[in-house]
Amino acid sequence: MAAARQSCQFTNPSPLVGLAPPIQDVVLHRTPGFTAWHDDHWLVHCDDAMAYRGRIGHPEIGQHPDALMAVRDELRAFDWPGEQVDEYVEGLDANGSPTAYLFTRLHCGAESTYSDID
Repeated sequence: MAAARQSCQFTNPSPLVGLAPPIQDVVLHRTPGFTAWHDDHWLVHCDDAMAYRGRIGHPEIGQHPDALMAVRDELRAFDWPGEQVDEYVEGLDANGSPTAYLFTRLHCGAESTYSDID
């Protein structure tokens, strides 16, 4: 296993704290990570790691209503006014900044995301 040979992890372990050790092992040592503008943040739900699907921008996020709601909720948590949230979401770019990282819940198939900006 490459991770063991190199004594490394493929993603930031912080979001995985509290998950069962076998789940942490799969994500940290057997699942390719992804590059984020800041620290990558692996999403979890129902005591399990979610599946990373890739980066998405404004054109794609409309096809993923749960993910769109997650980004909007994320920004509202920072007390952003609605107009600023709309402008940010409209600026999402799968290949640029800001961008959103799409995940799927393994147990129910629902999607979630978080966003990041350079």
